[in-house]
Amino acid sequence: MVSTYNNRDILSCPLGPVVRHAHCRLAYFGSLVSFLFLLLPGLALAQAPERSPSKEADFKKIETLGWETNPTRAVSHRDDMIRAKRFWLKSEASGRFHDRLRPERPVSGVSAVKPVAQVSVTICDRTAAVVDAILSRISTTNDCSEVRSTQLAAITGTLNLGSRNLSGLQAGDFDGLNSVTGLDLRNNRLAVLPEGIFDDLTSLTSLHLGTNDLTTLPDGINELVSLPDGIFDQLTSLIRLRLDGNDLVTLPDGIFDQLTSLTSLHLWGNDLVSLPDGIFDQLTSLTSLVLAYNDLRTLPDGIFDQLTSLNWLSLSANAFSTLPDGIFDQLTSLTRLGMAYNDLHTLPDGIFKNLTQLPLGWSISSSIGLSLNDNPGAPFRPVVNAGADLMVQSGTTVSIPGSVTGPWGDFVRWEWIQVDGLDSDIPISEPLPLTGGDTATPSFAAPMAEGDLHFRLVATPGHEGPPDESLGYANSDPDWVTVRVATATNTTEHPSVVDFALLGNYPNPFNPSTTILLDVPQVAAVSVEVFNVLGQRVHREDFPVVTAGPSKPLPLYVSHLSSGTYVYQVTAHVGEKVYHAGRRMTVVK
Repeated sequence: MVSTYNNRDILSCPLGPVVRHAHCRLAYFGSLVSFLFLLLPGLALAQAPERSPSKEADFKKIETLGWETNPTRAVSHRDDMIRAKRFWLKSEASGRFHDRLRPERPVSGVSAVKPVAQVSVTICDRTAAVVDAILSRISTTNDCSEVRSTQLAAITGTLNLGSRNLSGLQAGDFDGLNSVTGLDLRNNRLAVLPEGIFDDLTSLTSLHLGTNDLTTLPDGINELVSLPDGIFDQLTSLIRLRLDGNDLVTLPDGIFDQLTSLTSLHLWGNDLVSLPDGIFDQLTSLTSLVLAYNDLRTLPDGIFDQLTSLNWLSLSANAFSTLPDGIFDQLTSLTRLGMAYNDLHTLPDGIFKNLTQLPLGWSISSSIGLSLNDNPGAPFRPVVNAGADLMVQSGTTVSIPGSVTGPWGDFVRWEWIQVDGLDSDIPISEPLPLTGGDTATPSFAAPMAEGDLHFRLVATPGHEGPPDESLGYANSDPDWVTVRVATATNTTEHPSVVDFALLGNYPNPFNPSTTILLDVPQVAAVSVEVFNVLGQRVHREDFPVVTAGPSKPLPLYVSHLSSGTYVYQVTAHVGEKVYHAGRRMTVVK
């Protein structure tokens, strides 16, 4: 019997009924498996979840495989893999794998977080303590291989790595953390920092690389010995930088040039022996600079000239034996200056003259003032000169010209008292009233009776409060001047006949007082007018009775005038004649 089969049977099951039935089932199942084998990859690609395995994970597998299969070259192989991985990630970030970045959306809705494209990143190869600190700030994962770039960018505030026993950091440890505002690395064992380690921390306002208390540090804590050029160049938002308690011997030129927002810089407790010219020139917002406990011996001229906002400067516990002239002239906002524990024997004349905001009643509780203690030359005193002895006529107006030298310049208070004898400290019971007794040139009306008047001069540093010798400064030693008064009938000396002449003023420049000298042929009424550069009158002083004679002093007190050049005009009424003369003078504050 001949059986007939349709085309389907011939193609699929050309055997007997039983065998054919089983074989058909097997063939059908095989065809189905083959079909699914072809179909499923397409379905998997079409319906892959958003969080698909990353390129970084692939690299991790390859890296681990290479490490295990060839342990003899594990280190170099790992380095090669790290370099290759970083190249891949940088290429991806710059758009080489643009097809992957296209569907991602930037972070939004959090103002403190800088928007970035969402990509998987591998942080597993970073320093272990850094990985732990990052994962502690990401609540959604504990797996370093699952971290995404958006999660790194969402980390704000301070990343705390203090007291982690860190002996080193790797390049890239902080990559992607561009919203972090604080980084604490104090109390570790860091010896060097990789170049570019902070480049991604563009929101950083506070960086602590130092310690809290140098005197209690364990040996070897945070011994940074050098800083790479440009290490801080990207930290343009940085406000506070602490590098204290390290072993820095020098600082690279321009290391702080980009930190124009910096207000606080701590460099104490290093081994700095010198500072580069202009190292602080760009830090115009700086309010505190601490350079104590180094080995500084000299300072470049003008190193602080741009720090006009500085409130606190500490130079204590260095090795200064001298300081440049004018080193503090621009620090007119300074309220705290530490210069204790150096090798200072002398200080330049007028070094403190512009520090008019600096109180001298320094104390730990107030944290302001000046400390100069424990220097070989302390206590530093003003040196005063009460001038030469004078002979005047009874009834005349007398000015006593005093002066001061030393580090304080005009940053002093004057104390004139009338005493009972030459070199005496005992004040008389009824002294003559002194006009402007708190200036360098007080005036008084000579009594009608002849005799000797004795005056004692002392200058006190600062503008208020008593000086504290334990802090390295004190009152000046006193000086005395004798004014001899003679009546016109009994004196054997008569004023020389002179012509009217304006001899000028001394000192010039000055602050806040000066003395104008006139040759006067007869008793005269004199007025002095002061004009600014715009021709506006800013001061007038009248002297109703000026006796005849050469070099008659006219004291002028102009503390209300600001620094600058002025013109003064002298008008003298001598009998029926009127004399005019003028000159320039300069006020320096």
